Amino acid sequence: MKRSILPMILTLLLLINLLTWTATYAENVKSYKVLIDLTRTNDFSGINILVRQLYDGEIYILLKDISATSSLDFFTRNFATIFYGSLDNMTDARGSSVKLEDLDIDMIIIPSVSSDARFTQGEIDKLRRFVEEGRAIWISLSTYSRNNIDAIDVINRLLTYLGSGLSLDNVSIKDPVNNVGDPLKMIVYPSPSSDIEFVRYGVDKILMYRPSPVIWRNLSETKYISITKELANVKIITVTSSDAEVNEIYPGASSSYYNQSSKGSFVVTAAEILKIRNVSSTIILSGAPLIGGSSPMIIGRYDNTIFNGPIFVRNIVLWATGYMGELSFLNVLNNKIDRSTELLIEQIGNVSRDLNVFISNVTNRLDAINTKVSEYDQKINDVKIRSENLSALTALLSDEINSLRSSIDNLRSYVMISIGLSIASLAISLTLYILGRRK
Repeated sequence: MKRSILPMILTLLLLINLLTWTATYAENVKSYKVLIDLTRTNDFSGINILVRQLYDGEIYILLKDISATSSLDFFTRNFATIFYGSLDNMTDARGSSVKLEDLDIDMIIIPSVSSDARFTQGEIDKLRRFVEEGRAIWISLSTYSRNNIDAIDVINRLLTYLGSGLSLDNVSIKDPVNNVGDPLKMIVYPSPSSDIEFVRYGVDKILMYRPSPVIWRNLSETKYISITKELANVKIITVTSSDAEVNEIYPGASSSYYNQSSKGSFVVTAAEILKIRNVSSTIILSGAPLIGGSSPMIIGRYDNTIFNGPIFVRNIVLWATGYMGELSFLNVLNNKIDRSTELLIEQIGNVSRDLNVFISNVTNRLDAINTKVSEYDQKINDVKIRSENLSALTALLSDEINSLRSSIDNLRSYVMISIGLSIASLAISLTLYILGRRK
């Protein structure tokens, strides 16, 4: 009996040790942790897509109360850890208190802030400490209400308290050209700043419903400005096409930057890197809902149009949490490509400089040859002139010789005539002499 129990005890102890070691190992293998706050909206459409995209992370979902659990799909209920209450007063399913700071969260996503949403001072303080610890927050506006000025005001006040200059303007945007049959259901495009170019990998276009543009101001000033890539620590993430225009200024509100006639490309998602006591944190702001409704950013298809919302959201989370995941390889590859491009440009520059030196030397040699050719041309011209002069002189001499020859011929004729006359005269004289002697 004792012998039969002993192996069982040893086996049980071995299993306990194995399970203890496995649990300890699992605790040491950490992934990124994300808390999705769904207490600001009643529409959870698309939360299942969001949770699935973060398959390699630890996902927590915050609901107002237990009754809201029934609105979640089966996968989300079983994959994510669900808490209830508020950011400053959370409990788990058993009713035990849970503190935000004990969860070691890397990022909080507030995917849809509706017009009736509010943040308690306790929640604001929690978020402030969260940011000061170097974490990330992504806030999106719900644009399905007729008038969003209350939600925009809540978001802008929170961002100011967190130390960010990002804000939403009190206007909505439409795009009469780039849409899915409704100018308010717009196609927007990734246009990240160069240092976060990798967040656009796999992303061609995203759907947004009636977004509000993201603007910025220095917190020490009251003037708002449009976001450009020249703003330090501010990162552009998505923009509209250049065909977009202001749809309306929300009734009862005044716009901070844009007006009713504003047209062109608007920034609709941006991030700001905050530096608080040498700690960097990331605040991301989107002017349209991440989840909820029929056309949230997370959507992957609308009718027959394919969108890259799921990949886009995952890329942003991987970047903001610092986990990077597959983006690490893409970022390294991009850096290598950039370095190769720099080296290629440098080599092209060196070749260009060498080519310029070679061309300069060839040009100098050609100039020298041209100078010599000019000198020889001059000499040839001199010889030609001399030759022409010699020809003229030869012709003149020939004329003189011919003239002299003619004179000689004439003289010869004269001499012959003179000799003939002399002979005739002598003959006459001799004849006369002979005749005289005979007499």
